[in-house]
Amino acid sequence: MPIRIARPDELPALVEHSDQPERNAGTAAYLTDLLAKKCTRPEWCLVAEDEAGRLTAATALWTLPGNDVPMALVLLETP
Repeated sequence: MPIRIARPDELPALVEHSDQPERNAGTAAYLTDLLAKKCTRPEWCLVAEDEAGRLTAATALWTLPGNDVPMALVLLETP
């Protein structure tokens, strides 16, 4: 299963689940806040693909504001 940096158009995959709109909105706000506070970066948002190239999992790495090295995983999403 290849894991790679998410492209900008794939960042919504970190927070979208078609049958959970309230959760999606809350998680999207959380990711937006993390990015604004520089607790995560677009290049720290990762996706996993299956053999057909479909996204199967997503995560973001987290750190304290001002740090350049991630310290933890947040927003781990799997089917």
